Amino acid sequence: MGGDAVGLGIVIRDNVGDLLMSAGRCVRAAMEPKLVEALAVLFGLKYAFEAGFRSLIVESDCSNIVDLLQGKTVECSASQVTVNDILALASTFNYCSFYSAHRSCNKATHSMAKVALSFREDLVWMEDGPHEVVMSALSDKEHL
Repeated sequence: MGGDAVGLGIVIRDNVGDLLMSAGRCVRAAMEPKLVEALAVLFGLKYAFEAGFRSLIVESDCSNIVDLLQGKTVECSASQVTVNDILALASTFNYCSFYSAHRSCNKATHSMAKVALSFREDLVWMEDGPHEVVMSALSDKEHL
């Protein structure tokens, strides 16, 4: 595939780390990593809401985005605009909070983003995902 592209990946797990949902999207555009992470969070919240989830803990290994989501920092950027959209959507959930997570605990999400680079449309799995994502989710459970 020519040109710039980024993969957005989400993984929703229950309290013991079992896979409830995974989804991916390929965005054909060049953008800074912080904006990609914000778009991934927004993508995840939209699909989580559509799937009926109403209580979420959202984890990201991008501390800059988590700081924006927690209101610790504010900036004039495309990332902030996306964060504002995230916060508006998050307010429709019964519970939604945002935390930093070490990348080693979030391999499944990064695996999903990598796989999503080949997608031509949004793909969603309930209690499943591409093989590499399922295997990464099992590995992530060890770090929960």
